[in-house]
Amino acid sequence: MGGKSKANRKPVLLLIIILPIVVIAAYFLWMKIGAPDRAGSGSAVAGDTPGGVKDRIALASQYKHWPERKLDYVQMTALAGNNNDFGCDLYQRLVAEGENLTFSPFSISTALAMVYAGAKGNTKQQIKDVMRFDLPDEQLVKAFGDQCCRFDQVRGESHDYYEYAEELGMDADEASAGLIIGGVFTANSLWLADRFTIDKHYQRLVENDFNAKIETIDLGSAEAVRRINAWTNAQTLGQVPQVVDQGVVNDDSAVVLVSCLTLDLGWPPNDTYDVKDLPFSVGRLSKPKVPMLTKSQKYPVAMTDDFTALSMPLCSNVISLLIILPNETFGIGDVENQLTGELLADINRHLKDTETDLFLPKFKITFDCQLIDNLAVMGITDAFSPARADLTGMGTSSRGNVFIGEIIHKVSTEVNEEGVGAAAATAVIGYDSKVMFHEPPERIEFKADHPFIFLIQDTETHAVLFMGRIVNPRQSD
Repeated sequence: MGGKSKANRKPVLLLIIILPIVVIAAYFLWMKIGAPDRAGSGSAVAGDTPGGVKDRIALASQYKHWPERKLDYVQMTALAGNNNDFGCDLYQRLVAEGENLTFSPFSISTALAMVYAGAKGNTKQQIKDVMRFDLPDEQLVKAFGDQCCRFDQVRGESHDYYEYAEELGMDADEASAGLIIGGVFTANSLWLADRFTIDKHYQRLVENDFNAKIETIDLGSAEAVRRINAWTNAQTLGQVPQVVDQGVVNDDSAVVLVSCLTLDLGWPPNDTYDVKDLPFSVGRLSKPKVPMLTKSQKYPVAMTDDFTALSMPLCSNVISLLIILPNETFGIGDVENQLTGELLADINRHLKDTETDLFLPKFKITFDCQLIDNLAVMGITDAFSPARADLTGMGTSSRGNVFIGEIIHKVSTEVNEEGVGAAAATAVIGYDSKVMFHEPPERIEFKADHPFIFLIQDTETHAVLFMGRIVNPRQSD
């Protein structure tokens, strides 16, 4: 900070999107699809490796934190449609030619919803317009809370870890009875500087509907950075050991909002994939061999002249992986140009169980970006201005006006062979389709051997947790 006097410093809101949060510093999302670590991964079971069995059992067991609430699926579905519209718009801005992509529309929307709840005036209106927050404020906040609660109720399979009972600190009967591994986990926290006084109404709102942890701490200290990183590390199964440093969180910071989303689910029990090395068209002259999951069974499928979509529900049947495969080898750009929330709803509405010979590459990709520039182009500007931001509904700082200083979005996505989906997804939104869908034949070959779009979504509300594209499965190698 050099010679800048405290009197001239501006209190900054760091929005760390590990999931949604208000003061912007960083954002991380981790998604892994695949079965939990099996016998033979001794160090993971013993807890030596972040994200090992012991950590995953601990995370699954601690998420019983939502009080009973009646979920409103009508409002959740309406919210999902609006969030998906925003996600498709942002997708067009994040995508880069020749690059893989993964990000979380739901997480970004949740983070901005927490900001929106404390915004006023033009700042609030801009967020509302860009994020498509069409529900009345009270219903909007409840819908986000309901969707987070629904996600937090998703759990993975029960596994017998009898032989590791001692390492897990459990007696043999307890371990052999079955341990729940994996699930979907949301976590939000606000870290407040000593000089920041949180609005009591806002505090109740984020605690009740976003289930946020709130802590006052000296944000200019190394201890604050250590505590924030430790909390984030625990919530993301060790995938994000350091989300901030003192270059991001410092004495200028008034609030740090951190939101985490972790998806750790396998395919349905007793389903297995074969893995074969097959060519994948990266370019017209490049077809490297990549490991592909192969299986023949019924999958929900929707078809148009431009693409074929296939849904692969995960073991919970609450979350599914949706693959949108262009019919032309290098037709992903044409399909991306059609991508809207309405198209996603139409795809879900037209899915039909179809005998399928499936070929899908394994992939693991990471992505991070600063979101402020993209959101500013989309229309959110006042929230990032020290002079124009009005976030007084969140609280006040004794040092002056609070604005959003940084939004960092980090995501890691992995799909592997440890499972397969077998349930159908049905759409809730019913409007006329602008794309012509065809009845699938009795049997199809779904061979994802060229660039495709993927989404991770709620099978009922169709809220998109993650979306992106794969143009080169080996890009992260």
